[in-house]
Order: sequence, then structure tokens, then C-alpha cells
Amino acid sequence: MWRAAFVLALASLGLTGCFVSKGPLVTEDKAVFPYKKIVYVTQGSSEERTLIQKGSAYVDETKSSSDSDAHVRLLEVADNLYVVQVDVTENNEVQYFYALLKVDLGSKTVLEYKALAGDADTDPGPGLSRCDREGEEQVCIDQLDAYVAYARRAIDGGTKPDTAYTIISLE
Repeated sequence: MWRAAFVLALASLGLTGCFVSKGPLVTEDKAVFPYKKIVYVTQGSSEERTLIQKGSAYVDETKSSSDSDAHVRLLEVADNLYVVQVDVTENNEVQYFYALLKVDLGSKTVLEYKALAGDADTDPGPGLSRCDREGEEQVCIDQLDAYVAYARRAIDGGTKPDTAYTIISLE
């Protein structure tokens, strides 16, 4: 849920190496909304971002006019562990990006894993595949459970988070 700024930046820059799907894997009926409003910063930045729940998704209240429209959905897969799906619409095409979030409310931190695909992700295994989308090599998620298991193995194996966020406030 706190990854919107990062994913929006990736999508707008057209960077490669993301975990994606062809359609939504976190649907309205599966999405959870533990908070109505989330204010956060990317660690190392002072720019506050605000996500608010509108209908069946979170939206970025702080987006600029140059940002793409995006919707953020969460799926709780374990205590304090969420799949985040960010859908971004550009040129009338929806793109779906994913990460696994590890939330620690005590320290007000959120660690983001497996948002970016690197060299270690060349053979991700069943339910995941390397794919080419508009000339960008990415990892396509065919089965959400396979992605969750893959990301959890990475966390358990000591993989460093792709990004870390500090929670400013929750409502």
C-alpha cells in the first residue's frame, strides 16, 4: 500500500524488471483496507505521500498532474504481510505491478520485496515466467500464490528489500 510513489515512478519512466500480470490478481472481492488514509515517506526522502481509500482501491491523493492514474489494492497473505497490486493506466492500457510488503507498525516501517526483478530472477519457477512487455523484460505472474511463495523465500533467504517506507500516520 505504501509503494504507489515508487511504482508510479517506474511506470512513468518505463523502467524494466518489474513483477507484473496481464490482468488483476487482487480483485475487489479479495482486497483489504486496513486504513482509510495512509501518509508515508520513502526512507531517505522527505516528500510525504498520501493514499486514501476510494471505493475498491487506494488512490494517491498527492499525485501531480503529470502522474498516471493508479489504483492500489492490498491482499493480506499472513500477519503483517501483504501483496500490493498497483494498476496504472497509460495510453488506455492497464498495467499491473506487484510487490510483497512486510509491515512493522511498532517501528512504523514497511519493507517492500520483489517489486523489481533482478539477475537472480531469471528462472523464477512455476507460476512465474520471464516475459517481454513492449520491449521490457519483466517477470509475469500467472499464479499469485506462486509469487507470494517466491517472495517469501527471498525474504527468508535474506534478500534485502527493494524499498523501505516510514509511516507518518494511519487513520
